[in-house]
Amino acid sequence: MKQAAYIKHMLKASHTFIVYIVHKLHYVCKKQNETLFYRV
Repeated sequence: MKQAAYIKHMLKASHTFIVYIVHKLHYVCKKQNETLFYRV
């Protein structure tokens, strides 16, 4: 029972981490696209 809760916790933590990375990458790409757009 304890192990299942631990696995659930890890999945939740990794999901939050993945969401954070996706948002961060999206933000960086958006910023780079803006600078590229202004440069052209």
